Amino acid sequence: SRGLGDVYKRQVIGTPTEEDYSFVTDTKAIEYLKTFLPRKKINFKTRYPGAPDNALDLLNRLLVFNPFFRITVEECLNHNFLVAVRDKTLETRAPTPVVLSFEKEADLTEKRLRDLFLEEIN
Repeated sequence: SRGLGDVYKRQVIGTPTEEDYSFVTDTKAIEYLKTFLPRKKINFKTRYPGAPDNALDLLNRLLVFNPFFRITVEECLNHNFLVAVRDKTLETRAPTPVVLSFEKEADLTEKRLRDLFLEEIN
């Protein structure tokens, strides 16, 4: 079934092309992706006309379907849009990857995930 998240992502980033989903290896997932009607990515400049160019650049680099084409965390943190607000002296780096216990829940709904994230943050 198509969830609200799928619809939202496709309206923002557009329908993934074969190149976009080239990293997907599961045949069923590929067939599912092929069922989407073609949609163009929204134009952030039109949608947010008052936004600075560097903010639009960051949005365009973050909202990419293929994780291999998407900006990395390090690139994001060093992006010129964040220069004025980033303070490297306040940052810490986890010694090992962060694993959230709820990530392995079998039937994790969007609402449950939101609740768990809020619980984790608070």
